[in-house]
Amino acid sequence: MRLVAGDEVSIVELVPAGAQPHGYELTPRQARELLDADLAVVTGGGYQPDVEATAARRDGPTVVALEALAVEGDDPHVWLDPLLMREAVKAVAEALRGIGVHADEADAVEELDGLHARFAAGLEPCRRRELVVSHAAFGYLALRYGLEQVAVEDAGDRAAVERARQAIRAGATPFVETLSPAPALEVLAAEEGVETEVLNPAEGLVPREQAAGATYRSLLLYDLETLVDHLDC
Repeated sequence: MRLVAGDEVSIVELVPAGAQPHGYELTPRQARELLDADLAVVTGGGYQPDVEATAARRDGPTVVALEALAVEGDDPHVWLDPLLMREAVKAVAEALRGIGVHADEADAVEELDGLHARFAAGLEPCRRRELVVSHAAFGYLALRYGLEQVAVEDAGDRAAVERARQAIRAGATPFVETLSPAPALEVLAAEEGVETEVLNPAEGLVPREQAAGATYRSLLLYDLETLVDHLDC
């Protein structure tokens, strides 16, 4: 938002770094700020139920990212695909102009195009294509760059666990997430005698001691470096 609108707007981030975004409950002050804001931007799809329920009571304009992008399904993690994020930025810029704010998305679009180019170049030669993860946060990233997500924690069935087990036995790395428990995948990794690595879904679950230096760009580049290191690229 800051890159698009500059210093002309006051931006309030409702979910602090280190908080679990799915279950975060707004304080009364935050609820009032959200209701009174000239423009609100929410993810949609039930990603932040309390935030979305409060935003639905607003009189002013609200950008709901999943609706603006018209993606299929209810996976909210669109920001892990830089090209989807680019379209979301354009939607926000248009909404800002709609309330009389001078908005220029050119720099943000250029940065996101650059991120996409780095991901495409880095992941294209990878010999391993199965992405074994704790929960299904990386579907858009996998779809964009020709990977196959195998999610364990959200699956609710033994078939996904067995697919993950076979992939690990074939050399795939199991990826857990920052500050997010992954008991099923960690047990599976222990049974197979392998170490887990960390991917960050870039959704606010950053350790508090790292939050000050974390940016969207730095988190995605961390994930790219981790994937390149572990997918035989």
